Amino acid sequence: GIGPNPEQCEMHNEMMYEEILNLAPDNLVLISSWTNPQTNDENFTPELEPIIAELTARGTNVIGVRDNPRWEQDMFACAQENLRNASECGAPIDMKMASTDPSSEVLGRYENTYEIDFTEQLCPDGFCEAIIGNIIVYMDSNHLNKSFAQTLVSAATEQLAAQEWDIHGGTPSDMGTPLLLEEP
Repeated sequence: GIGPNPEQCEMHNEMMYEEILNLAPDNLVLISSWTNPQTNDENFTPELEPIIAELTARGTNVIGVRDNPRWEQDMFACAQENLRNASECGAPIDMKMASTDPSSEVLGRYENTYEIDFTEQLCPDGFCEAIIGNIIVYMDSNHLNKSFAQTLVSAATEQLAAQEWDIHGGTPSDMGTPLLLEEP
């Protein structure tokens, strides 16, 4: 696990995984890569592959969302301090993320897997900023602000539709509330 208490995080993740298996959801959305706040290093979390394999074998659609850039500073605070020049808080995409999604290869090995990549929305014109379209992007160093996240719905819908994602005859817009597996 990642964070101040790895054992507690591991225990939390194990409990959540058991809950997911018990629920047997039609769809599971998870963050499929991890970006490093200090570099453009971005990795697939290898511990996810057996989870993806088991869930897809059980018939669950797994939707992998590529991680957003992570930062060393609190991007919300930086945006507040630099409202007139929010680019002071940003960086070129090649300093924050890998050139390709490292989870694509693994997700491509399994049926019922889908990918969502918000890189174009998070880093328009190749630059990742704290404010996009007059909306503050982050609530801290790596979690997206709810207001900004809501602007991503159409991109997610389009990307899933392009991959012919089907929620048993439904569409991405009637997906309901997804079950998210994330770090505590």
